[in-house]
Amino acid sequence: MTPTAGVATGTLAGRRLLRCTRWDCFVAAYSLAYLVVHALTQVGPGWLRSADIVMYFGLAVATILAQIQIARSGLFDRRTRQAWGMLAASATMIFVSGAAWTAWKLLHGSPSLPDPGWSRWLTDASLPLATAGYLLFPRAAQVTLRDRRALLDALLLATAGMTVSWYFSGRAMYVSSIRPGVDDYVSNIGDLVVFTTAAFAYLRSRSRVMRTAIALSMAAIVWGVLADFFWSQAETLYRPGDAVDALWFASWIVRWASARYAWHATQRMQVTGADDVEVSYRSGIAPTAFVAAAYLLLAVIVLEKGPDAMLIAVAASLMTALLIVRQRAELTENQRLARATLAEGERFLALLTNASDRIAVVDGAYRVAWTSPSCTDLVRIGEAFSDVIHPDDRERTMRWLGGATPQGDALPLTCRVRGKDGAWSQLELRIADRRDDPRVRGFIVNGRDVSGERALEQRLRRTATLVTLHDIAGRIAHTFNNLLAVIAGHAELLSVQLQDLPAAREDIASIRAATDRGAGITRQLLGFSGRHVIQPVHLPVAATIEALVPALGRSLPRGTTIDLSLADRHAHVLFDRAQFEQVLVNLVANARDAMPAGGVIGVSLDVEPPSSPTTDDAAAARVVVRIRDGGVGIEEQDLRHIFEPFFTTKAPGLGTGLGLAMVDTIVRRAGGHVTVESAPGAGTTVAVHLPLARGTSPESTVVAPEAAEPRGRGVVLLVDDETGVRRLSRRMLERAGFSVIEAASGGEAIAVAADAARQIDILVTDMMMPVVSGREVIARFTAMRPGTPIIVVTGFAAESKGSAPLPAAVRAIVAKPFSAASFLRAVSGALATDDGGR
Repeated sequence: MTPTAGVATGTLAGRRLLRCTRWDCFVAAYSLAYLVVHALTQVGPGWLRSADIVMYFGLAVATILAQIQIARSGLFDRRTRQAWGMLAASATMIFVSGAAWTAWKLLHGSPSLPDPGWSRWLTDASLPLATAGYLLFPRAAQVTLRDRRALLDALLLATAGMTVSWYFSGRAMYVSSIRPGVDDYVSNIGDLVVFTTAAFAYLRSRSRVMRTAIALSMAAIVWGVLADFFWSQAETLYRPGDAVDALWFASWIVRWASARYAWHATQRMQVTGADDVEVSYRSGIAPTAFVAAAYLLLAVIVLEKGPDAMLIAVAASLMTALLIVRQRAELTENQRLARATLAEGERFLALLTNASDRIAVVDGAYRVAWTSPSCTDLVRIGEAFSDVIHPDDRERTMRWLGGATPQGDALPLTCRVRGKDGAWSQLELRIADRRDDPRVRGFIVNGRDVSGERALEQRLRRTATLVTLHDIAGRIAHTFNNLLAVIAGHAELLSVQLQDLPAAREDIASIRAATDRGAGITRQLLGFSGRHVIQPVHLPVAATIEALVPALGRSLPRGTTIDLSLADRHAHVLFDRAQFEQVLVNLVANARDAMPAGGVIGVSLDVEPPSSPTTDDAAAARVVVRIRDGGVGIEEQDLRHIFEPFFTTKAPGLGTGLGLAMVDTIVRRAGGHVTVESAPGAGTTVAVHLPLARGTSPESTVVAPEAAEPRGRGVVLLVDDETGVRRLSRRMLERAGFSVIEAASGGEAIAVAADAARQIDILVTDMMMPVVSGREVIARFTAMRPGTPIIVVTGFAAESKGSAPLPAAVRAIVAKPFSAASFLRAVSGALATDDGGR
């Protein structure tokens, strides 16, 4: 069964509870039958009186059973059960007293015979039980007589009760020809106390159901007082079955209705889940009804020209004044509640106006019935809710909407919603089915815009992927560099040994050319991973561009060509060759993608003079490389973001948004900058501005290869975990005249360095080694042998984010793969510097 069906079933069950059960129908029919028989008894044969007397007590039994049913039911709390138990005991005492008194009357047969004292005491015994029962009813925590309405209602009930009680009970007792006894005083005062206690329980009750039930009980008390009054008028002539019995029977009917209402209404509350608890004072109709009844009785007395006109006038005036003040208090309270409701509505509207969440009510026909101010840019009232949902999300969204529950416990759903400007936003929707709520009559849909969060999650996923790729690329390049170092080094050694064989020299030259190309690939991989050892050289820009054009041409589709315009063929820049090529490749690829139908990509080279004519520094001049395309161009609002990582104007899946960000980073690292000029439909021009390099190349931390192999002397501690690279490096060093101590790991190198008896003139170490890294070896070696020079041989950058700088003892960094000349020059230069320092 669906939740909606469950609510409908609960509602139907609640309605059924309002209908009479078989037992209720039987009692109602029985009561009606008694009243008919009682009416006929007044004019009918004698045997009807006997039937009337027997039938009279049947309703009393039904009332007691109904009260006992509540006292034993688990539907009610403990204090409520105790209260109904005391009322049942009180009703039982009244029943026993009435039955015994009726039997005594029938047995003695004389109406003029005085009533026995025990009958009145049996009746009076019910009074403390009823009083205790009304006091046991649970009261609302905040209901006190400090509330003006509660105080006025209490005064109204007290005035009406005392007036009626005095005239129909107390006064009747004093004007009677029979002198009243103690039991008469107890009975009259007791009735007033019970009525007052019931009124007190009514005013402070925390249950709306119990309040109505207590009001009915108060009516039963009044009926009983009236019955006693009319009985007292003809006490000496009364016989069981007389007309006054109808009033006593009416009081039993009201008591029975009170118990049955409490039973049925509580069951209905539990089935429908309605709240029955009163927190603050809620006035009801009972005070007004009792005052109206008091007015009616007083009016009857006046019409009959009864005595005590002054009493009637005072009571009527007092009740009238209390009613006027009570009405004023009610009006003031209603105004306060109206102001509070209006203020609450204004606060609610202010919250909705400033809330970022989008809230709408969708009716049963799935049309928008109401929207919050923050939702007006997405949907309009009367619009079909499905019309604003993305077609790909529409079916699952409407299916999710149809499965909503009143509790709103459905899992959130994220879908795309179109705004009035046509743009799609991602909203996380939550929903509650309130179609059965007359104040809503629809689904409450709460949407939170998560477009920014989803974009950030996507960027984070891309970043995590790139970090993984960077790490993989670095590890592959490191391994590949070790292999290239072995191949290149042995090829170089072979070239010396086979220099007299021209064919062998050509083969060795091919091997070395292949290793150079492989080294270029690894430089690109390391550049992608951020671990490239930058080797700035005096780079001839024009020659480099011309050498790269054939490779670029192979990446272009048919119909796309490159047009070179190199104005200054002698311009040089201090730049890493692999990174310069990477910049060109990225920019040409962007130009190609901007012209899907083909076209001409212009590549030009110019030298711009210094911006200030008084500048003496030749480096202030700029080499400008421009790449132009005749493509679709870039919108003005997008130009501000093109260098941001992950920003791209390409379709999803066709770009990562990293190309221009990497170009900008590389160029800025070299002291230059990148500018972009573009307009929709007019193409794009990207200009790379680099400092012009003149004179000789400055000395860098990475040693450039030399033609001649230097020679030297000294003891070298050689550390490398790659056996091939370590053996090759040893052959190069020993051939140049050095003594070599090999260490296959960082731990082994530290153990050798710890032997103070061994001479070590220089440390040559790899950086990336397992367990004990090259950086740790350098730190430990520097601590044990301060001042001893160190050479680092690696395919990785000397510095990385978060790493401390290398110590001053590191004289040079040799990039893998290396030539014998560059490697030996680094070692000899470090030793020569060290000797000079000494």
